[in-house]
Amino acid sequence: MSTIVDNGELSLADALNKVLPHSLAFDACVGYFNLRGWRLLRESIGQMKPPPEGRRQVRLLVGMAVSTEDAVRQSIEAGPQIVDMSTAVNRANMAVLGFARQLTWGVPTEAEVAGLRQLQMDLANGLLQVKFSAREALHAKLYIAHEAAGMQNRRAVVGSSNFTAAGLVKQGELSLEETDQQVANELSLWFDARWEDMFSIDITRELERVLEESFIRLEQPSPYHVYLRLAYELSRDAREGLTLDIPPEVKKVLLPHQISAVQVATRLIERKGIAVIGDVVGLGKTLTGTAIAATVGESVLVIAPKNLVKMWEEHLHRFHIPGKVLSLSMVRKELPELRRYRLVLIDESHNLRSRGRKAWDAIRGYVEDNDSKVVLLTATMFNARHRDIGGQLGLKLGWDEPLGIRPDRHMAELDSEKGAGQGALQVAKKTGGRLDTLAAFEQSEQNEDWQRLLSEFLVRRTRKFLESTYGHTDPATGDVTLKFPDGTRFRFPKRIPEALPYSGGPDDPNDALATDETFDAIDNLTYARYQLGKYLVENVEGENPAEQEMLEDLRISITAAAGFIRTTALKRLTSSAHAFVLTVKRMIARNAVLDYALSNHLEVPLGNYGESFFDLDNVDSDIEEDGLQEVEDSSPWGINWTASQWLAYAEGAHKELASKKPAGIRWARPDLFRKEELLTHARSDSAVLQDLLDARGTWDAENDTKLRALAELIEGQPVGEKVLVFSEYKDTVDYIAEHLPRWSKRSFGSATGQSGDVIKIARRFAPHANEHLGGLPTGETELDVLITTDVLSEGQNLQDAAIVVNWDLPWTIIKVIQRAGRVDRVGQDAKSIRVISFLPHAGVEAIIKLRQRLQARLKNSHQIIGGGEKFFEDDDFTVDFTGLFDGSANLGEDEGEVDASSYALGVWDRAQAADQEIAQQLRDLVYSTKAVSTDRSPSAITYGRSDAGTDLLIQSSATEVTLLTPMEALKATESSYGEVAAEALDDQFEHMRRAAETMTDQVKQNTVLLNHGLRKQLYEFLKRQVDRVDITTITRVQVSELIDAVNESPLRDNAKKDVVGILRAARLLGDSDELMDRLLSMHQDKTLLDVRDLGADRIQVITSMGFNPVGTSAMEVDPWRK
Repeated sequence: MSTIVDNGELSLADALNKVLPHSLAFDACVGYFNLRGWRLLRESIGQMKPPPEGRRQVRLLVGMAVSTEDAVRQSIEAGPQIVDMSTAVNRANMAVLGFARQLTWGVPTEAEVAGLRQLQMDLANGLLQVKFSAREALHAKLYIAHEAAGMQNRRAVVGSSNFTAAGLVKQGELSLEETDQQVANELSLWFDARWEDMFSIDITRELERVLEESFIRLEQPSPYHVYLRLAYELSRDAREGLTLDIPPEVKKVLLPHQISAVQVATRLIERKGIAVIGDVVGLGKTLTGTAIAATVGESVLVIAPKNLVKMWEEHLHRFHIPGKVLSLSMVRKELPELRRYRLVLIDESHNLRSRGRKAWDAIRGYVEDNDSKVVLLTATMFNARHRDIGGQLGLKLGWDEPLGIRPDRHMAELDSEKGAGQGALQVAKKTGGRLDTLAAFEQSEQNEDWQRLLSEFLVRRTRKFLESTYGHTDPATGDVTLKFPDGTRFRFPKRIPEALPYSGGPDDPNDALATDETFDAIDNLTYARYQLGKYLVENVEGENPAEQEMLEDLRISITAAAGFIRTTALKRLTSSAHAFVLTVKRMIARNAVLDYALSNHLEVPLGNYGESFFDLDNVDSDIEEDGLQEVEDSSPWGINWTASQWLAYAEGAHKELASKKPAGIRWARPDLFRKEELLTHARSDSAVLQDLLDARGTWDAENDTKLRALAELIEGQPVGEKVLVFSEYKDTVDYIAEHLPRWSKRSFGSATGQSGDVIKIARRFAPHANEHLGGLPTGETELDVLITTDVLSEGQNLQDAAIVVNWDLPWTIIKVIQRAGRVDRVGQDAKSIRVISFLPHAGVEAIIKLRQRLQARLKNSHQIIGGGEKFFEDDDFTVDFTGLFDGSANLGEDEGEVDASSYALGVWDRAQAADQEIAQQLRDLVYSTKAVSTDRSPSAITYGRSDAGTDLLIQSSATEVTLLTPMEALKATESSYGEVAAEALDDQFEHMRRAAETMTDQVKQNTVLLNHGLRKQLYEFLKRQVDRVDITTITRVQVSELIDAVNESPLRDNAKKDVVGILRAARLLGDSDELMDRLLSMHQDKTLLDVRDLGADRIQVITSMGFNPVGTSAMEVDPWRK
């Protein structure tokens, strides 16, 4: 009699469990055996009667299952196949590997772990024997129970159910239980024939070893080897880049860390479309960027500050890299019409940290329209404010682009403040529902969130890392040296801060101006000239689009411009009396020109309030670019002038401006303004400024004790010792350059934003460091002293010098570090760098007091850049700047972390080959346990990876689960060679399960979303086509199908150039059938879209490290190291 077994009312497991306790033996032949499924029958098998002598109680024959598609193909294509023993053994070995892979899937439950350990014992003690049928593909599903009534009394089940959890208990199967003894006996003979087949290979011992090497093993591997395995996995980008083919002419000039950076960055560009080279100052980011461009093999668009354009052109020419170098100041003008470059490299990218500026918009638009890959070069990304990081990454990453990671620390903080689950809800409300986007991260002020985000794209190394990874330590001296490609050794010098005293006093112009009276005068101005939008006639409208745009700009800048002028004026006071007095003169001059124009019903010249105007780092240039600079700088002028003198000056200045019409000047009709009120306030400001100018505006440079001290320092140096002097302001540089020759006869030059070819000046000052650019220019003399603004604090090689002098101190210590970085670079011969700062006679307390007074006044004003910008990036500057004078300042010696991939590769490379081999042999789901102090709670750190390649690291305790950055995980799990595993956590697998659930929550199904770039533009184009009334029904259906496909799949890389051209033609010429047909044809030919599997992005748990406060186990040696 036959019984239907369909896992409905009766499951196969139930049917077998009912009969097995009464049986002597059990045979099974299946196409597929899930090792975890053994436990579903094990209790009943354990109750079986002893088998006949010489017979295993359970025999399992596993078939060589193939997919339906492969089976059909083999039946059509394959002829008669001859199997030999070698082929059979190879097939059996492949099957064993398949069983090993089973033990890396998912996270087991405690019950599954117990079941697998029981399976291992059953294999070892002979209860279960397993063979693999290697002769041919075998799909049979047969189960035979030999009952105790006699071996000839059998029950058989034949049907569709494999020996898996699904096959034994889940619906969708169909089998028949046969009790007819003739049928059962025939099935038993069929099984025996295949069991005894010479090509049925016994794999019992192999399966036992597979289980022994898996996560069920009671004897844990050492923490060190699990730590090494984690380092191996997290160094994936660095390791996979090792095989990258860097062009030989470039590679031969690269240092090892630069080669590594090129390899890692190129992998990041391939996988994520953007890489950030964030090496600390002086490690050669320019050459690294050049090598990346050469290696990627695409024509490159380099966007760089104006003063670095020529240097980049030289690099592209030197290494024969096709491309174009574009000044940052020209991007708005040239990018819209520029051809497609597949790679955009942005040097000093921190200049583009603010989203929404016109240059930022232009670059972002170009990258998006052309789907360009992006490389960012900056040494300050690591120290940047959170939104500065987001602004730079946003040049490539879409605001709504899914990143696969979330700001978990921020959301956890909101949970603690507002209740469980509120963090995600609050962020989702502000981001349109997505939690894994740049928009979501910009809600966070948590460093850990931003470090996690940045770690996805950053390549960053420090001097300390280079010394530990690539350096050689002299055993006698302890000095660490590194090698140039030619074998020459070099070292990184130590930065030593020093004080340079000067006497100052009441006759010194700098001391005379730094008074409360000066502060009050600047504080109490109305700044009417700089917030003209406040004085516009009510509801006035422009007569044309250009004038309307100007009016809108004036209204927008009401608060910001005035706050910026106040800030800049007072900051210049801390630089030099000369710079401050010139600022005062120019403010009066602009008021006078305004007065003259309005009084005579003439148009008012307005400076171009461009992006550089409100850039707090753009301290080199004049306050306002309105063309008055040339007119004003003849000296002496303005002191003790009357109103009539100023109006006479203003008349000449206005006429000259009107005739020359400098670029960037806009002209405003006088009847746009409320004249009487505006002139009253402007004249009041001029009167206050004139009083200040008359009282303090005249002095003799002979009394400038700071200038004398600089001259004495320079003259005291040996011949050939170069000195580099930095000031924030062009006016101060000009002042020093004009008067320094009174006391110093050394050859000197100066460089500012208006100097033209600053590269040439740098080559004159440091010909050896710039040898790759031609060294000392032909016909020029070498310079001993260079006085410069921060125009040379970025991207220049000036390491012929080892002395850096800060004429004035920037408002953040990072600026001082950047200045030192111009000479503290690879190739510096000196053992130490002297970083010298001026110390007045009153001591460092006087500097701190001056800055604190200035800071307090500026903070009390709500008009600093509109009141919303953090001006003082280093509010607590007291400790940092005190250290500049007493020698305790840490000028970049603590350079922060390197990127996780480079760090992990360093860990891996430093390990012995034997330990690397052990770590690589560890199977996924491996875990170990570290002993920790008893004041800590038990916890675990689990590492997994999604199918899409996203690394995920989770720390779990009894009460919380948090996401870690790769660097946090590497530091937390750091283990030493020989470290012994502690007793495993009782709930180790529960930690791994919770981690896997959190990881799964992190990744999203169907992350190929339509939200930015070419796909969005293509989608919008297609939507227009499907709405047209002049296309056929067939075409409309085809376009609709293409829209669905675009929604689901990304564009192929090879198709992007064509799509860019089609969309550009549509913008210029309008939509057309020809453009639409080209897209449909590409889709039909399968050359348009990269069709992807849109299934769930699954998680694979790879390692886990438990932390047990109980103590260590009794193991004295690491059993995994032979």
